[in-house]
Amino acid sequence: MSANLQQHDKFVAYCRQLLPGMVQSRLVNLGWLVLSLLASTDSHLSSLAEVIPLQATDLSLEQRLRRWLKNGASNVQAGYVPFGKESL
Repeated sequence: MSANLQQHDKFVAYCRQLLPGMVQSRLVNLGWLVLSLLASTDSHLSSLAEVIPLQATDLSLEQRLRRWLKNGASNVQAGYVPFGKESL
């Protein structure tokens, strides 16, 4: 099973409402990370990259996720608190 583009677009639109100040490129990568976590059998970056339906090598997608996760400009508190509140 792989994440699909329609799910991604819907999720990014939803994230845009919850995180209006987040840069578009970070929202896009957040969408791919979350959807690949749901579609993958484990949480290894190599496994997550395999289910992302983009025209890039798995290694390239793995690096993309790794860079996004290591990005110091991503504020975890601001990014995750809205999801936690919505879930509750």
